[in-house]
Amino acid sequence: MQLRAVCFWVSLGLVLLTSRGTLADASFYDADRAKDAVEKIFDEAGHPTKVLSVEIRSGELTVELQAPDNPRHIDAYAIHGAGGISVARPVAVDQADLDTKLFALKPADLAIVPKLAAAAIKEAKLEDAAMVERLELRRPRSGSGAPQWGIDVSSGRERATIYAELGGEITHANLSATHRAQALDYEKGGPELDEIVATIGDTLGKDAVLKEVSVSQRFVFVQAVDPDHPERIAAFRANLNGVQRWGGAADR
Repeated sequence: MQLRAVCFWVSLGLVLLTSRGTLADASFYDADRAKDAVEKIFDEAGHPTKVLSVEIRSGELTVELQAPDNPRHIDAYAIHGAGGISVARPVAVDQADLDTKLFALKPADLAIVPKLAAAAIKEAKLEDAAMVERLELRRPRSGSGAPQWGIDVSSGRERATIYAELGGEITHANLSATHRAQALDYEKGGPELDEIVATIGDTLGKDAVLKEVSVSQRFVFVQAVDPDHPERIAAFRANLNGVQRWGGAADR
């Protein structure tokens, strides 16, 4: 009897440890977990039509959403790894431009999360093994433009933020805190300069008319006919983070 009792408690302990390990190891980056969590939150919240933001960490997912009973109110719901939904809390927002910050979201839109997390790690190209710390979906801070993902990737030694469209297509990145960015020297030429020249060509178009090009250690500066306004000359600067407009435009 004593031996049977010992075996029973040992078996029960193994089951509990396995269950706890499964919960601890489960992540909202895993297949369908983010989608299922948002679906559960939407059910709890009364099926809102628009959200302000979605924030996803490995063990927690938070949605700031429009209250169905008052469209001027924003509430936040969080769901944790164990599956419980926290009580809604109010979110203070600027009512003057609230409509420009909200966007429509379906739980199915979150099915992209596992693929997006993996793609962000690959895009960051950190030297050591990297992990996704956080994904956030919201409209740009300026309040205009489509909602976009920001994916924070870290190895402990380096960090990067990768940006993507709602559907998962990567658009640009902030790689300033990577070793690659810190070691750049475009003035030395080589593959890095060739790569950024190709990026400029892809961004401005193969028929772009360049007026002036200058190269510094960390940037390549270009003055070219503005692709959107051919009557003007626009300035751009380019580095690992992509090609950005730089300064104002001038008449040709």
